[in-house]
Amino acid sequence: MRERQARTRLSHIEALEDVALLAIHGTPRRSIAEIADLAESEVRQLLREAERNGMLGGAAFEETPEMIVLRTVVRHGDRRQMVDRLVEHRYKFGASDLPPAEGGAPGTWSQVCDALLRRWLSDAEARQISLAVQQVSKSASNVDRARDHPQ
Repeated sequence: MRERQARTRLSHIEALEDVALLAIHGTPRRSIAEIADLAESEVRQLLREAERNGMLGGAAFEETPEMIVLRTVVRHGDRRQMVDRLVEHRYKFGASDLPPAEGGAPGTWSQVCDALLRRWLSDAEARQISLAVQQVSKSASNVDRARDHPQ
């Protein structure tokens, strides 16, 4: 069941990326629907979601923690390599506790938490990632403090 949910979510994200890329390149909505083999209403929904997620600005898409986890789960990838990549990822933490509809931005760290809740990550994997990210955050805070308050 977990793998099926992961496969469904990954398919949605990949469709979202495909539709966004086609839209960025000026492809008309009807053509996007034909190319992606989707109904125009689905394309419209995906484009709205892509706009909300800031995917239509033309910037390159970066692989999110969620995508790293999903691709590993769906493709039965190397879990150690997944953890290493998640440890090295530069996380964005939520801008606020507000829901996105009210201006909140969940950040990318919430994707790791969600993957744990959905059991796509084991407790041990999540703990390893969390400890590494905490160490990086502490180091960054010390650098910021030193820069802001020189001796």
